[in-house]
Amino acid sequence: MCDMAKKDYKTKNNVYPDSASAAELPNGSVSIKLFEADGELLDTYMIDPVTGIGISENGSSVNLPQTGNNSCKTAATASAALVLALLGLYAVVKSGVLRKAEDEK
Repeated sequence: MCDMAKKDYKTKNNVYPDSASAAELPNGSVSIKLFEADGELLDTYMIDPVTGIGISENGSSVNLPQTGNNSCKTAATASAALVLALLGLYAVVKSGVLRKAEDEK
């Protein structure tokens, strides 16, 4: 989202921010701060992580393109599910269930 916000700022202001930082707020939105090379704050975007739509600090609308999962909670849940599935597969392989089935044939 930070890269998309930097590109959006460049398109609107003809200045490419040197860096950006994002933080999830308690209300579920994402705050993206855009900085110059000397560390001066250029703008702050308040974005809905699901839709990519929000506003900038000066009140103009922001509409970032959606290319994937922007929710930290959903990404963490998906990662945990993948780890548990891999652990389950490892347990089945190590238990020898598959080998016993091959031996019976």
